[in-house]
Amino acid sequence: MKSFITAIVAFLTIQVSLLGQFAQPGDPFASPDQFGADQGEANPQTKSELLVDSKSIAPGQTIRFALKFTHPDHWHSYYKNDGIGISQIPAIAWTLPEGFVASDIIFPAPKEFLFLGMNSYGYEGTNYFITEITAPKDLKSGTELEFKAEASWQICKESCIQEDSTFTVKLPVTENAEANPDYAKELSGYMTKKVPTKTLPASWNLSADEKDGVITLSISSKLPEDAFFYEYDKQIDAQKPRELKVTDTNSTFTGQRNKGNDFGGAPEAKNRLRGILYVPSAIEGSNNHSFWIDVLFEGKKDNASDASTTATDLKSNETESSDNEKSSSHSSPKNIFTDSEINEMAKLYDAKAPIDYITLDQLDDDGNVIGEKAADTTLATFLVLAFIGGTLLNLMPCVFPVLGIKVLGFAQLSGNDPKKIKMHGIVFTAGLVISMWVLAAILLTIKATSGITSWGQQMGNPYFVGAMIILLVLFGLNLYGVFEIGTKLTGVGGDLQSKKGYQGSFFSGVLTTLIATPCSGPFLGATMGFALQQNTPTTMLMFTIFAAGISLPYLVLSFAPKLINKLPRPGAWMVTFKKVMAFPMFATAAFLMQSFGKQTGSSGLSWLAMGLVVLAMATFFYGHWSTPIMPKGKRYALGWGLSGTVAALGVWISLDAMSQKNTEIAASDGWAKWQPGIVPHSRSKGRIVWMDYTADW
Repeated sequence: MKSFITAIVAFLTIQVSLLGQFAQPGDPFASPDQFGADQGEANPQTKSELLVDSKSIAPGQTIRFALKFTHPDHWHSYYKNDGIGISQIPAIAWTLPEGFVASDIIFPAPKEFLFLGMNSYGYEGTNYFITEITAPKDLKSGTELEFKAEASWQICKESCIQEDSTFTVKLPVTENAEANPDYAKELSGYMTKKVPTKTLPASWNLSADEKDGVITLSISSKLPEDAFFYEYDKQIDAQKPRELKVTDTNSTFTGQRNKGNDFGGAPEAKNRLRGILYVPSAIEGSNNHSFWIDVLFEGKKDNASDASTTATDLKSNETESSDNEKSSSHSSPKNIFTDSEINEMAKLYDAKAPIDYITLDQLDDDGNVIGEKAADTTLATFLVLAFIGGTLLNLMPCVFPVLGIKVLGFAQLSGNDPKKIKMHGIVFTAGLVISMWVLAAILLTIKATSGITSWGQQMGNPYFVGAMIILLVLFGLNLYGVFEIGTKLTGVGGDLQSKKGYQGSFFSGVLTTLIATPCSGPFLGATMGFALQQNTPTTMLMFTIFAAGISLPYLVLSFAPKLINKLPRPGAWMVTFKKVMAFPMFATAAFLMQSFGKQTGSSGLSWLAMGLVVLAMATFFYGHWSTPIMPKGKRYALGWGLSGTVAALGVWISLDAMSQKNTEIAASDGWAKWQPGIVPHSRSKGRIVWMDYTADW
């Protein structure tokens, strides 16, 4: 026995170690170096580091923090203006000591390359993204202050990967700041070449103009022909020709006004033209190669809002907190709006307001409305739909396995007392209706406390979905014969005329209610959603009619003994059929894993799979050692003790899996997280809004 337990522990250890191979960046179970760039192309990762130009801080001093990126070979990240309009640009959310103020990120000069067949601006190799942070003048020396930077960015090749990292730096406060020579040594060459300076050559006079959709930047100097202007605010269309013309006394950079593309509408027009002028060759009168350009369009008035980053770019909203305690540059979808914007949006959103809608039959071929809004559907109509929907639900993959099991039960009842058969049908229906009432009561309670009014909302709870997966897998293992408690659960075999048989029928009704929910969400969402918006008696009536519809086939069989007599006689086929019914159970569990994975991420899904393996081992131990022919000592020690211990471990692993949160952002996620009021808020500012929504059932 000791050696056997040792083997079990070894098996679980191997499984856990294998699971680590499937961990994702940010997974707490992954090893620190698991996702380094040296892991090869399969797991590319940017090496990131936060550098600071000072070893201490003095009152009123401005210090520079440089976020260093070393990209994997052939991968790139993005400039503030990616050129396409869909990318996740580097961003930093700062947590600063009181009174400190952080600037927006100072983007270095990028390069142009093709991505997805389109012109794009970004970075390869090693680059530095600088933030200037200014200390208050009344800062007291003798203390140590902490600076926290939460950085996020995206790297792309054929596909894209979202990355992030958090850095914490502690610096002492002194009367006189002490410079960090390592910072100057590392960035000295990069500063003059790539970091834009606001100090322009004295001979330069700048002007910007727009005529007939063509934007022109003029510089009163002869620039090298390899100079390039990387516009900052997406005013110039990177997908259209851009041209530099040079004469002996003047240089002009021209491009067409950005009117949007397949990925989004036109950006908000600004009064200023901003960007980085990068000149790889030497420039007379300057040691720098990158220059910050900020010039007012001819005929435009100066607008202070144009000189700062606005919320137009939903990929990155760089803002400064009103109390100066935090300065944030957000790009993660969960953080793109400031608190003030979220509060503003919330005022525009009324969750209880009725939705104004039209039906397709009110539209002509050109999409114009041609009639009054359709009359509201009556309660009687919804009751009929609920009954029909419940009846048809028996054919859905979630419910059909239970239907097959009950058919086996009715086959066993062939030739028995018709009163007993009818009683089994009634008890089954009672179990289904009562459990449906319990579910309705739970949903009504949630509705009263949180405002949830949607049927199927329970499928958004990872604990509910995880429990459903475990129940389906265990029931499938039971059907296949790995362990036997079937006479109590399904009413198959045994004395179905006894009290135990009635308990089996009742539990079958309860089980039908539970496993029907995954399939009924998209099938009956509108009907049950209507029910949850009514008063409590009406809601309970709707759920009762729904349950009656599901139980109809069972009642028909129990009250029509002649139909039961047409079923095949009991025999060996029942054992085979019972095992076959295990596979629809497994298929339904696999179907639900998609929803569970969306809620908990790959980490939660992987650990749930491990929990299922351990629970399956527990059922095997129980089924193998708990039989009556087994000696009492082994039955208690192995059949109950060992299986119970392993089952407890499986439950613990599964609960941990259900507690995981999905922090993984898909490569295509350049989207803003939905907020109440986001649509009217965005439309009020003249922005085009795309809504991407779905439900995983």
